[in-house]
Amino acid sequence: MNNQTFLFIESLEDKTASWIELFGTGYIKQFAINQPISQFPAECKPNDICVIAPCQDILLTTVTLPKMSKSKLLQALPFALEEQLITDVTELHFVAGDLQEDGSIPVAVVSHLKMNEWLNFLKEVEIFPSKLLSGLLTLPLLQDKWSGSQHNDICAIRTGICSGFTCDATNLLTLLPFALKDTKHKPIGIEFYSTSKNTLPEMNLSGCRLNITNLPSKEFFQKTAQWIASNPSLNLLQNNYYPRAKSSDTKRWWKLATYVGGAAVALMLLTNLISFGILNYKDKAIENSLAAIYSSHFPKVKNSTEAKQKMAAKLRSLNLNDNKNNVLSLLSQVGQELKKHPIIHLERIDYKDNSLILEMTAARFSDLDNFKSALTHKKLIVKQQTSKLASSVNSEDDDAPAKSALSNNSESIIKSIFAIKRG
Repeated sequence: MNNQTFLFIESLEDKTASWIELFGTGYIKQFAINQPISQFPAECKPNDICVIAPCQDILLTTVTLPKMSKSKLLQALPFALEEQLITDVTELHFVAGDLQEDGSIPVAVVSHLKMNEWLNFLKEVEIFPSKLLSGLLTLPLLQDKWSGSQHNDICAIRTGICSGFTCDATNLLTLLPFALKDTKHKPIGIEFYSTSKNTLPEMNLSGCRLNITNLPSKEFFQKTAQWIASNPSLNLLQNNYYPRAKSSDTKRWWKLATYVGGAAVALMLLTNLISFGILNYKDKAIENSLAAIYSSHFPKVKNSTEAKQKMAAKLRSLNLNDNKNNVLSLLSQVGQELKKHPIIHLERIDYKDNSLILEMTAARFSDLDNFKSALTHKKLIVKQQTSKLASSVNSEDDDAPAKSALSNNSESIIKSIFAIKRG
């Protein structure tokens, strides 16, 4: 949990304040009472800072209005409270709380002048709080009881969710009986906490017990921090007075996002540069290797382009010579076998797709099979594409060859086409 800092404005004229920093668990980390605001610790400024303003400068009241939106409520509040206010409503800052069960709405009213004085007082030392509360609403909200405090001879009495009064310590015992007489719900007691040496005596006021608890300032401020966390209050930093801490956090996140984005772009550029360097190095290595190959074959040629052209021509020549050698080799091997099989007649010869195409005729199928076996024995690939009967009898009748082949086997021949290539 993050540390929390509670700052109590003591005097704007003397520029003094008190503050207490608590660990997330509630233990006190540091404490100062009535010190110059300039001595506020720098390590506390990033914390969640809650400022408690003097309650005598803030009016707390309640209003009952028809249910409406927040924006319309803020517009209606000045007119609803106009009769209770002495100052022109345009010079006042209004803050509304949540709608209560009885239909009332808690309202805090403070002058714009006072708000600006407090915020400028804090801004001078770069303190940007997330909350600005009335000191009266930092007192505990008790069931069937009131709560009160005395600090620096100023007394505050909280009588409800958003009600109470403040006065000098010397006038408290005079005003309390009137307050008890005017209230609709009389409390059974008043829990009063004092940091002053001039302690009030415990007493009964019209059947209401005034219980006094004397506390050192350090313990009182620690309890105040606990009461703030557990009781409802009205944050004065609303409407035109949004917490600067939120703006600072937003800027911090934007800066972080900018840094992360910049780092990502830089990393991408660096990666591309590294890739370019590697590819450029490999490209030069390949170029050097090719140059070495070209120079070994064409030592007199200095221009790499001319060497490439000569190399390409040489490769084409080698490929042509290889095809010629392949044809001659196939013709040699086939010719040797044709000599061994004189009963087979070569009718036509062609060379296509590295294969020697032979159209041949024979009197028997067995002669062609023997010829094929002999070529296969030489490790040649032989495919017999077609085989058909053909007659040796000449006739004007188109069907004469077929009829002759069927009627006289001694006069028929067998035609076959072979495709031969190297294995």
